[in-house]
Amino acid sequence: MSAFKIAPMLAAGCTGVIKPAEMTSLGTIRMAEILYEAGVPPGVLNVVPGRGHIAGHHLVTHSDVHKVAFTGSTEVGLEILKAVGNKKTVLEMGGNCPAIVTEHADIATASSILSAFGFANSGQICMQPRRLYVHEKVFDQFLEQYSAKVDALVPDDSLVETAMRGPQVSEKEMNKVLGYIEQGKKDGATLVKGGNRIDRKGYFIEQTIFTDVTDEMSISKDEIFGPVTCVIKI
Repeated sequence: MSAFKIAPMLAAGCTGVIKPAEMTSLGTIRMAEILYEAGVPPGVLNVVPGRGHIAGHHLVTHSDVHKVAFTGSTEVGLEILKAVGNKKTVLEMGGNCPAIVTEHADIATASSILSAFGFANSGQICMQPRRLYVHEKVFDQFLEQYSAKVDALVPDDSLVETAMRGPQVSEKEMNKVLGYIEQGKKDGATLVKGGNRIDRKGYFIEQTIFTDVTDEMSISKDEIFGPVTCVIKI
């Protein structure tokens, strides 16, 4: 995520300051170290870890900052938009990305790609396909193959070489995802697979699939940011 901001900034010949999310600062700090080792001059790229309402607010309102680029929740993005004034601003905020599987799709390929990408990093990537709209003629075939490939994903510590996905980033985020799962069941969606916390050290949640999902349900509308997908017949 940091690279999406840093690369065009450097390519345009700009200097900048990046404030990573509080829970994921180490990767950005290490990226900055690598860039300096590669020859980027000191002061061109600056990393300022900290709380969003303190460090982040100071950065977006500072008079020496001419452009703001933000990736994160809709709520925070709207607060930034209010605070930046007339600065150039790019906001990439929360959503629930869709994918469409047509009746002529290669089902094996579609199920492989959508399962691998949809559950990578335990669903903590903003552009992951979490609403899968599948043509009714291939729905059952797709769901069977997709479910089998999701089952094959191995959750483990992210530093373990064989791990195919890790835990949620914090207990708070884990509980938020579990809350969405419970709400999905209450709203009448069918839980095909998963839905529970994994009984092991860490904030792990089972790979979870819902069907019989309508557009009004929170699991369809909101960015869950966890290992949860909705397979919807059309």
